Amino acid sequence: MVDEELKRYIEQNIQTQPKAAIRKKLIESRWPEREIDEAFLELSKKDLSNKKASVLAIISLITAFLIPVLGIVLGVIALIRINNNKNLKGKNLAIAAIILSCLMVIVYSLSLIALSMFFSFLNKPIVTIKPDLENYAKPAALELALTECEELCRRANDTTTIMDFCSRIYKVDWNKDGIIRGAAQYGNWWFCEEKIPCFVLVSDCKGIYDGNYCRDILAQYAKHKYYPLYLDSNEELPSNSSDYSDGCDLPDSATNDPINGLYATEYNWKERFCFSSSYYDVLIHNFKCQNISIS
Repeated sequence: MVDEELKRYIEQNIQTQPKAAIRKKLIESRWPEREIDEAFLELSKKDLSNKKASVLAIISLITAFLIPVLGIVLGVIALIRINNNKNLKGKNLAIAAIILSCLMVIVYSLSLIALSMFFSFLNKPIVTIKPDLENYAKPAALELALTECEELCRRANDTTTIMDFCSRIYKVDWNKDGIIRGAAQYGNWWFCEEKIPCFVLVSDCKGIYDGNYCRDILAQYAKHKYYPLYLDSNEELPSNSSDYSDGCDLPDSATNDPINGLYATEYNWKERFCFSSSYYDVLIHNFKCQNISIS
């Protein structure tokens, strides 16, 4: 058990003298070193148990996660109060709150920068990338139609595959004006962008499967595939035999003079191949597509 006189001496001088100086004097006074150390330890435990935890230090640690800047301020204030009041404990807690608050400020700042860059990236395609993709898609759609029609022509070797070629229709922004509507031209052919048959894009498939051949085979074997070519783009029946527009203003022999030596029947596919006629008319035994001769 620690001597009470020894503890009283230490308590009386600990506030005014360093611990090392007190220990040295006690050793010189023949006090055993072990007993001196035990006295200091006991007094230290007693002092610690009497101290109150700094509420401000605890609050600063909690605030460090929520409002880091405020956590720094509260941590500094708590640290100052603890240093000035020997009856308060929580110095390490206040220091931890300050350090943690500083780290959270850095983390939040980096997060804001990352989010800002992320949303800038999301907005950028709408302004710059999207038009580039659209501009690329226009020629890509045109090339795709040509490529697929050529492939269908290559495969055409029986009734099913021939009808696949003959009935395939594409919608393409041919003139790249951003709207799939109106007349367009490919070679000598004129057509509506809303309806472009493969037998126009590949006009002499294997030297056999042209518009006339396709008209006859579809009328005979696939009436449901003939109708999309026969109807205009609004799925309305041609109003009369001179209705070759198919939903857009195409030149025809009834209203237009020859253009560069070519008659309407040479460049208006619907008139050239008589797709203004119903499949009933086509199936008539003596049906003949009446058009101006190809020059």
